[in-house]
Parts: sequence; C-alpha cells; structure tokens
Amino acid sequence: MKFVVWACRDMVTWPQSLSVSRRGCDNRASESASGSVARAGRFLPCGQGLPLGARPFHDPEALMSTRSTRLRAARLFLALGLIAGTSTSCSGGGGDGGSSGQGVTFPVLYVKGESGGTDTQTVKVADSADGAMRVQFSENEVTGIGPMMRAAMWNSASLAVLLSGESPTKEFSFQVSGLVDGPSAGAVSTAAALAAMRGDEVLEKVAMTGTMQPDGSVGPVGGVPEKVKGAAADGYKKVAVPVGMRNATSAASGELVDVIALGRDLGVEVVEVANIYEAYTFLTGEQLPMIPVGTNVKLGNTSYDRLNAKTSLFIANYTEALQDASKLSDLTLSLLSSLVRESKDEAARAEELQAQGQVAGAYSSALLAWGYGRAIADAGEVLDAFLFDSPDAALSLVADSRIVIDKMYALVDSLKTFAPKSPSDASALMTAFANAIDAVSLVNFAEDEIKKVADRLDAGTVTSEDAVSELLMPLVYNAFAAVQIDSTRELFDAGRDLGTTSIIEGVKLKELGDLLRKGADANLEAFSTQVIDDLAQRYDRSTSSVLGFVADNDLEVALANGQVLILDDLLTYMGKVPAADYAVLGYGINNYSRSAQILLKYASNGVVDENFALTSVRSEAALVSALDLGKSHLASNIDMLRANSIEPSVEVSLYEAAAIDREGELNDKFAALGKYWSGYLSARVLAYLGGLEKNGLED
Repeated sequence: MKFVVWACRDMVTWPQSLSVSRRGCDNRASESASGSVARAGRFLPCGQGLPLGARPFHDPEALMSTRSTRLRAARLFLALGLIAGTSTSCSGGGGDGGSSGQGVTFPVLYVKGESGGTDTQTVKVADSADGAMRVQFSENEVTGIGPMMRAAMWNSASLAVLLSGESPTKEFSFQVSGLVDGPSAGAVSTAAALAAMRGDEVLEKVAMTGTMQPDGSVGPVGGVPEKVKGAAADGYKKVAVPVGMRNATSAASGELVDVIALGRDLGVEVVEVANIYEAYTFLTGEQLPMIPVGTNVKLGNTSYDRLNAKTSLFIANYTEALQDASKLSDLTLSLLSSLVRESKDEAARAEELQAQGQVAGAYSSALLAWGYGRAIADAGEVLDAFLFDSPDAALSLVADSRIVIDKMYALVDSLKTFAPKSPSDASALMTAFANAIDAVSLVNFAEDEIKKVADRLDAGTVTSEDAVSELLMPLVYNAFAAVQIDSTRELFDAGRDLGTTSIIEGVKLKELGDLLRKGADANLEAFSTQVIDDLAQRYDRSTSSVLGFVADNDLEVALANGQVLILDDLLTYMGKVPAADYAVLGYGINNYSRSAQILLKYASNGVVDENFALTSVRSEAALVSALDLGKSHLASNIDMLRANSIEPSVEVSLYEAAAIDREGELNDKFAALGKYWSGYLSARVLAYLGGLEKNGLED
C-alpha cells in the first residue's frame, strides 16, 4: 500500500502580510547540477532547479496556484507497499513471421523520421548452462540496441517466465537487426518469447506494436499510422495496435488518423489488442493459458483483525502527533495549514473506511494521517526556529538522518534471523525489506535536499522565504521515513504466521530475485538515459536538472534514488544468510513495479506539462484495460493461492487498496496500477515458493 505525499512546496501557504528577515540577496540559483548520475539503474541525480516556466515560490499567489491541481508525488510504499514510445531503426527490409528449430522469428514495426517499416528479430529460449537467468543480445550494428529496447526485452523475458510458470533458470537470446530502440516491440517480443517456450509458431504476414506492462497489459506507442503504412508496404496483411489507439497521431503530419480505416485502404486488417492473451492469439492463433478468475479476495479473519488493530494504533499515533504540533506557533501552523487539513481528512477517511469494514484502505489512510501528523510536528519545530530564531538554529534541529538509518539496521538485525516457514511468512519478510530500503532511499534524497538549502543559505543565494519553502519537502520526507520504519515492524508482525502450506525444498529464491531485480534495473537505466534525455532536449535543460526536478515532484522517482547501492550495502551488512534472498526479492518486486510505473507515466501513456506534472493520458482505454487486467490477474492468483492453503494477506490488502485508488484522480489511478502490479508479482513469487507456479497455467 502506498503512502500519498503531496508536493510539499504547495503545502506552504504564505500569509500576504508575512515579513521574514532576508539573508543575502533575493536571487535563487537558477539551476544546480549537484547529485550523481550512475547508470544501470544505480542512482538518479538530485539536482535542483526552478520548475520550467514557474514563478518563484516566495510569491504567495504562486504558492496557492502554481498549478490548477496540486502536484502530487507518486505514492510511497509505506506499509503494505511492496513494494508502484516510438521505435527507430536504421535498417529496413521486410520479413515474414515464422518459427524454426533455431527459435522464433517475429516482425518488428518501426518509425524512422516520418516513415515506417518492418524488420525481424529472433528469440531463442533454452535452459541456462549455469542456472542463472540470462538475457543475451546479438546485434549486427555497433550499439545496435538502445536502453529502451534492452529494458523491453528484459521485461519480455521476465514476463514470459512469470506468465508461464517456467523455471527462472532460462536463457533468452534476442537476435536484433539494425539500430533499434524504443519499447514498442515489448508486446510482440513477449508473445514471441512465450511462443518459443511453448513450441508455437508465429503466423505469416502478421505484425504488432505495443509496449508490455508487468501484468501483461499492452500500452500505447507512437507513430502508429506510419507503422501501419510500413507494414502494408512490406506485404503484411494484419497489424495489431494497442487498445485505444484506433485514432493515433501521425508522426509526419501531427494529425489524428483512424488507423483501422487507413489499414482498410491499404489492404491491411488493423485490430486493437489489450493484453498479452489477445496479443498471443493474434500472433500465433493459439490460446495462452490463464489462471481462472478468482472471487475469494477478501481478507481472512485473522488478517482482518490484525490490520484493524494496527489501523486503530496508527490513528492513536496521529492524535499524539497533532498534540505535539499544537505547541507550534500560530504562524507556523498557518504555513502548514494544507498539511494539517490533509492529515485531518485522512484520519476521518480512515475512521470511515474502518467503520465500513474496508480495513486495507483504512490502514492506508491511518498511516498517511500519522505520517502527515508527524511531519507537521517535526517540520513545524524547524519552521518555528527558522521564523523566530535563526536559520542556523533551525538547521540544528533537523533530525540526523542517521537516526532513521540506524533504526533501519536495527530492523534488519531482527529480520535477517527470521526463517520463513510459509509463503505468507516470506511475503511479510519481502515487504519489510522493501520498505526498509525505501526508507533509506527517502532519507538520502531528503538529506541531499537539506544540504543544498544549507549551502545556499551559507552562500547568501536564497531568501529565508524560499529556504523555508524548499526545506519543507525534505523535512516531511524525513518524517515519513521514520514512520515507515516504525510501521514496517507493525506490518511484519501482522503478516507473519498465516497459512498452513510450507515453502517447498529447492525453490529458486536467488534466481527469482535476480529475474525481477535485473528487469527493474534495465527499466531504470532506460528511464534515466532515454526518457530524461528526451525531456531535457525538449525543454533545453540539463539532464541532471530535469531528473532532479522530476524526482522532487514524483516520489516514485525519488525513491528510485540509490536503491541498488542501498541493496548492495544491505546485503554486505547482512552477510550470507538465507534471509538475504528475500531482501533481493523484496527489492525486485518493489522496483520492477515502480520502474514500469514511471516508464508508463513518462514514456508511454502519460502526458506531462512543462513542469513534468501528469495532466492526462494518451489512451484512456489503455489505462482502463490495464486496471481491469491488473485487478483480474491479482484476484486470480489470490484465489489460487488460497485454494492451496496459502494466505496472501499483503497481496489482498494491495487488491483492496487499489480498488479505492482507481476511483480517484489520475495520479491515484497510476498508484492503483502500481498496487495491482506489486500484488501480482508478489503473488507469483508466493506460487513458486509453494510449488504452485504452473497451477492453472497448464494447457
């Protein structure tokens, strides 16, 4: 379950008459490229720059109306949270689909400039010689495969394993022609990988374009009219496009084109596909097995009682935090009035949902209220010192981030000795490790931001008003991180010792973790090198400043900051203990879902404004379809696990919380997708742990 965080600059409401002593000049530094960039998903820069086109935040009107809808940071996986394009090619040449003893060959549609075409790729699947999950690339051009294509192929391989229930000890070899990048071959490469595993053939003269999400939903792509024209020119008779993209924008003219009508004029049947099951049938003519739809998706009585008790505890913690905040000055409380209002709203919502028996949603809101309350008290104390003493006095009150990190390691000390007996125990353990890593990532991000403000205060390049505004977000994040560690202990206690099925002997824990971890890292690499680069070029900004600003306004991006390095440090600290494999699994589930979510938002279906805030989607139909498939997939796996005496309490809680989120605003809907994906990935891992990975997936 995710912790909602509003972009905190919008939480400061400056009274019109406020006069604060200024330190130094009024000029803000226009851009800072501080922070580090490391590839392969290592960590993202935290550079701070003015929002493009925005007014300075010390303007009271700007604080009240910077955007018509407040910037919302994506949801932080606080207790129940496990954890949430256009192809280009230099080579043309058509090719027919088909399979051979050497693998499955399939067509790839691409756009180059204002025209489209087709190429072919081949995928081979075999047992890995060393037992490790491997994805290999064979290219006929130097650096022929770009980061987006690489991420798409890792995603295809990972999904092919999870959807089929095959062993994670597979080796996938993709043979690529030309210089190719973009995620739009994700759907066809996933279907082809599954065909290679199942021994099915790709039909002649059919082609497909579309991205692929962690649950198998097909996402939007660019250049669809050009791809249809290119397929027709190369003799293809049927083309599948993502659902909701019948009317697609032409790369050449910028106009909307009815691609079904276009295909009809060109002698090509164009159909829309929503998910991997429809895509597989389109590509091969065969049915891909799917676990039957489940209905047993309510929390069990024991899980309900435990989560209900934790909800009441968190509401009490919220009340205590507000009592601490009542000691703050009226001025500071007025500055934090939006946070105060949000905390009260979430507390009321928690009590309402609790009364309705929706304890997963109640738990989430109660935890959010507690986090807001703690943030008001802690950040307010610093603001009081800033306003009535001095900046130095205020900064001296900023909690040492080592406190949260030390609490994390104390938590890890208790987790690393825990030996899960059941898949339910494993789920609780994976969740706890994922939340601990998130907390440290959040603290690191906040610490960087606080240091930058302190340095600018020392240099006299920031006003006191701006400093207060810029400090608020990291102060709130620090408070949330502390609450996350405390709540993780509570959730771990609530989620363990459930179910009667034992973990099977010889389960491939490390290999499962590597499958998810490597897919996540490939996605993060694609995001940091491709998506951010494109945005930087579009708005003529440095990549570090763009990525830093996106991270400031989207908590999922901020949480990706340094996750691999934190995991490495954590594993070194733990040593070679059995629990280490569960730490990698928790990290993998968390970041695979998260990285796919930010790619969907920024590279596929989301539309962002000049401040990189999500404003709309390219395809509402694709979003709804993804939500429906995510719900169905998670429900099916929950029902299957329960039928085999595995109690997936965390996964059920994610299911219930997602149902509430999907009825909210656009950012809430993306958060719901993240919950569905996290729950599905976690449920699939539990199936492997219980020896049920092929249950419901046999022909």
